[in-house]
Amino acid sequence: MMRRAGCQFHWTNNGYRDFDDYLATFTAEKRKKLKRERRFVQDAGVTLEVVHGHEASDAQWEAYHRFYVSTFDRLGGMPTLSLDFFREIGAALPGKSC
Repeated sequence: MMRRAGCQFHWTNNGYRDFDDYLATFTAEKRKKLKRERRFVQDAGVTLEVVHGHEASDAQWEAYHRFYVSTFDRLGGMPTLSLDFFREIGAALPGKSC
């Protein structure tokens, strides 16, 4: 058996009304860094699009799978989910976002 070495972060909303409410819990330095990072992403023109499983094209499923595999390539381990698995999940759970 291989020993699993990893880390997970679980975030919970401790009654924050909005993102600014959450930011208020940061130190001034951390708030400034986070705002700079968010501005950098916005200035780069990065946008997000929600795609449900049944709406994803074959090219999108291939990209999702490449991202999945690249994570293992960078961090170690062995990717066990195939491209066909990703496609089947999209068909089996059509109303879920990917």
